[in-house]
Amino acid sequence: LGLNEQEINDFNEYWIPRFETEGADQYKIMFLPQHQFEVLAPLTIVGDETPESIIRVMMYAQPAQNGDVLPEQILPITPTRNGFTVVEWGGAMFN
Repeated sequence: LGLNEQEINDFNEYWIPRFETEGADQYKIMFLPQHQFEVLAPLTIVGDETPESIIRVMMYAQPAQNGDVLPEQILPITPTRNGFTVVEWGGAMFN
């Protein structure tokens, strides 16, 4: 999804404990496509420097029910980072 190693570690450090405290054995996880994320949460950047690349990752998670069968999500091509890059990641957990 375009995150570098440190950003992946930060993402995991934040989310894995939350999955563990929720107590479900399995979760349904989906990553929102960037174009949908932009519609739901437009991003405005204020400052002197305009980013050359913007990477936004939004995850949705929900405990899986017995028998849930979901298709594999086809993830987009990994975005290329050029110059000054803005990275935003987040998520939402539903019960």
